[in-house]
Amino acid sequence: MFLQYFEDKYAEIVDGDYDLIGVSMIDLSQLIPALTLTSLIKRKSKIPVSVGGSYISQIYDELGELPSLFDEFFDYASFGDGEETILALADHLSTGAPIEAVGNLTYKDGHGKIVKTGQAKPVKMDALSIPCFDDYDFSLYFSPEPIFPIQLSKGCYWGKCEFCDYFFAHQKYTPKPVDEVIAEIKHHIEKYNASKFTFVDDAIPPGYYNKLALVIIENGLEISFYSFARLDSSFNSEVLSNLKKAGAKFFMWGYEAESAKILELMNKGINPDDRLKILKTSADLGIWNHGLFIFGFPGETIHDIEQTMQTVKDNRDIINSCTLSNFALRKNSLLIKENSGSVSGNEIGPFYHVLKDDAELLPQKQRSKMRADFQQSLLDENPGSLWVAVAADLDHLLLYLSHFGYDYVKNYRSDLPISHAFR
Repeated sequence: MFLQYFEDKYAEIVDGDYDLIGVSMIDLSQLIPALTLTSLIKRKSKIPVSVGGSYISQIYDELGELPSLFDEFFDYASFGDGEETILALADHLSTGAPIEAVGNLTYKDGHGKIVKTGQAKPVKMDALSIPCFDDYDFSLYFSPEPIFPIQLSKGCYWGKCEFCDYFFAHQKYTPKPVDEVIAEIKHHIEKYNASKFTFVDDAIPPGYYNKLALVIIENGLEISFYSFARLDSSFNSEVLSNLKKAGAKFFMWGYEAESAKILELMNKGINPDDRLKILKTSADLGIWNHGLFIFGFPGETIHDIEQTMQTVKDNRDIINSCTLSNFALRKNSLLIKENSGSVSGNEIGPFYHVLKDDAELLPQKQRSKMRADFQQSLLDENPGSLWVAVAADLDHLLLYLSHFGYDYVKNYRSDLPISHAFR
């Protein structure tokens, strides 16, 4: 479905005065449109194409086994942080500098052999420039106003959850200096009249977040924002109160499962008894709580899942909305890395792993049906509510909360079955 659009648009790219085109893919969903575009560029121009981004990093090991990709879709692929790599590649192409000096790069040499260069040095957060959005036409977005992404850190300060693969190709946790974050926020406010932000981080430590909140308040910045957050016990009333004053409208909390046993198997590193206390404090302050739940982690029983579902239903006053996900065994997750000899899994193509039905106490089809039925029950029991079970639309939730306020959005009910229509 992307082909006609890109055929109409690619000429604007290849007719430009470019010596290198870079395409970033951060998620599997971007793979087909990205490769549709790059294949057109490869067929109809001689401009070299380089691909990168976190999804390319996830499949980086397999790229060397698929040399045809370098003939049909791109010339170079980069791994991990790409800022220094793309500059070094441009230097190679413009000056003839040795390509071996370009770190984190894969390419096909003149003999048809796939070559991988050495590892590049991690890019420090204070070395990054402020992103430029000058060429974006914000009127084209399905939104009354733009929400600007700001990256506060690289990596995750915990980084030990067994199911997670975000750590892969990321450097160790490195925060951006708070004064630079403030400068970036002010830049977007002054240049783009921005007021809404999302902090695009794996997890932000409560101490760092509290320091940032205090400086936002001190500078009198009137903004709204949201981010992922761990249910870390240090998110106490003082920290959450400061975040509320600084403009926090909601957090996506990784609750995962009610069972303490499952949390231990996941290696979440949080106190199970503190989770509802944190959510209660947050809700009392008028911060929306979006819960993230995983169904079917290895070792989870029907009783464990029923416990999780009951927790959501019993605490609808403080779990305002939720995303319900089936567990999937990602190929670079810590779970599969640490148990490669004992974890039973299927490979589907070279890129994905899914658990077999007999690899856990609860068959995959059964847990999937339990999750789907539970999500449907939440919609049925909360007719006309906009934000019960949400998989996307979280940017819009920020806009609703910023414009109408916590109480209005929480209590809003339509005479129409809006949630069903959204789903």
